[in-house]
Amino acid sequence: MGVILFSWQLSAQLNPEKIKLGVMAGYAFYQQDDLKSVNREILSQLPFESQIIDNFDPVFFFGGYAQYELFSHFYIGPAYEYRYTGSRLGTKDYSGIYSFDQYVKAHQIGLKFDYSLVSLKKIVFNVQLNGGAGFTDWKMDSNLEIGEEVQFRQYNNYNCIPDCGREFTDFIHEIADTLFRSKYFIMKDFEPLIGHPLAQIG
Repeated sequence: MGVILFSWQLSAQLNPEKIKLGVMAGYAFYQQDDLKSVNREILSQLPFESQIIDNFDPVFFFGGYAQYELFSHFYIGPAYEYRYTGSRLGTKDYSGIYSFDQYVKAHQIGLKFDYSLVSLKKIVFNVQLNGGAGFTDWKMDSNLEIGEEVQFRQYNNYNCIPDCGREFTDFIHEIADTLFRSKYFIMKDFEPLIGHPLAQIG
């Protein structure tokens, strides 16, 4: 789930005055409890001590839209938003380096409905409703370096999520098998490495 801390929009009215183009940007916080639990699960499975470095920190998002005045003060048109966030956990020691990254990015496409309540020269106050679909890409990277040996694994998950609301706030929904996949993912990496000096850190 996402919480928008602030959102900013700039639009330009074209001639004739029934067409409107605009850009939008904002700063949002993403709770991502389900994906944070992946990090906790991986920390509990590692055969050595590690720590979370970044944990889905607030980030900027941006997008654009084009609208047509269908009725008086009522605009409708396509809208697009791009959002991203991520996390990292890892450790570094004389014997090696380990990092585990999660990247989440979403392309959200839909219709933007606006109704102008008040127009004051160049400032307009609107009520809006956005609806569409979010195309989300979730990627996990695991990187382990011990001396000259490098082991890199990558897992990708892609899905499409219908979305309808006052704002595009549903960034990532629950992924039922997240913990199972991440546990399998990490244990496959470390099965042959138990007992290595890196596993004795701490």
